[in-house]
Amino acid sequence: MKLCSIEFAVDNGMLTIGAAEAADGEQPTLEDLPAVTDTQLFMRCRQQIAPVRVGFWRGEAPPSSYEILSVKITLPDGLLTVGETFLRPYLSWPVCAPGRSVDVRIGVDDEDDAASVTVLIDAVGVRLPSSRDRAHLVRALAEYDQLEKLDVVTAEHSFPLERFSSAFHIIRHGVASGAAGGRVRYGVQTIVEWMRWLKADISRENLEGVDGLIMSRVGLNVSPDQAAREILAEFARRLGVSLDELLVARR
Repeated sequence: MKLCSIEFAVDNGMLTIGAAEAADGEQPTLEDLPAVTDTQLFMRCRQQIAPVRVGFWRGEAPPSSYEILSVKITLPDGLLTVGETFLRPYLSWPVCAPGRSVDVRIGVDDEDDAASVTVLIDAVGVRLPSSRDRAHLVRALAEYDQLEKLDVVTAEHSFPLERFSSAFHIIRHGVASGAAGGRVRYGVQTIVEWMRWLKADISRENLEGVDGLIMSRVGLNVSPDQAAREILAEFARRLGVSLDELLVARR
């Protein structure tokens, strides 16, 4: 599941991921990258032109074009940090007890000029479906019907109609199988929160009552695809755009 993400500009083209403090003399030069110590890893990224996006995941993450590192590092304070090498970290995230070690995989979109970095902690044996391959994504989503898989379905916003349809199917299955009401409501709110990030200018007011729209269709004789299209079309109408305009930037 996705833990968090951050974007920031990098001046020197070097990222540090791991413990906040490095041992004396452990920081490599650009020519040595990628490089690993007991507590940190160092990698190349693009510099100055535009921000670098770094996403932290646990267990499962979308596939990257290249996997450049798969290592175990020790975190003295239990915090995994990321930032520009030689500067203070921009983000710290608690991932383990102080002094424990974690397995870390680093995926990137480019081995020498990374703009998108995926940091996967304690990877399990499977990968999330590709966010670029619609057919693969649809096949993978069709296998999900448990409420705990909502975190996987809503991890990204590529192909939102397909993701919404899968999430709706999961909610319907949860209701039909007698899942606790609180668990179902939490699942519905997970979908609503995912919708909030479909566009940058969506407000909480735009989402009022969307949970009711979802639940009102759970008991109807409509397919998940139809329900997804109807609910997202109504949401687009509230925003003053067409459904295609709502979704076009996310495909």
